[in-house]
Order: sequence, then C-alpha cells, then structure tokens
Amino acid sequence: MSEGEYELALPVAFDAVKLGQALFKPAPALQLCPLYLLAAQATLGLKRTTLCEDFLGLASWYVMPI
Repeated sequence: MSEGEYELALPVAFDAVKLGQALFKPAPALQLCPLYLLAAQATLGLKRTTLCEDFLGLASWYVMPI
C-alpha cells in the first residue's frame, strides 16, 4: 500500500481480516482492530468509501470503552 498498489493489497487485507476472525473466534479481540484498519486503508485507496466506512465502523467497536 505504501506504493499505492491498492488493488494488490486489497486481497491480502481481506485475507488478514478473515484469518484474524478465525483465530480470535468466538470472542472478538482488540487484535482485530489493526486488521480492519488495514482493510479500510486498502478500500479507501480504491475509492470504495462505503466498504471503507464499514471496516472503520468495525474497528471502532474494539477501541470504544465499555
């Protein structure tokens, strides 16, 4: 992503999210937040703002105090 290759980064980001969700199943964990932010950055780079907003919303749940 640092070189602007968002189309190449997007599948990697989606895989990271998928693997993270499987790893921390059944309870969500704070460690998923960076993975969601990675996916949000890749989708934003491709101007998929709605999907980016979804990932940012998911990430925000992990950093909100209970």
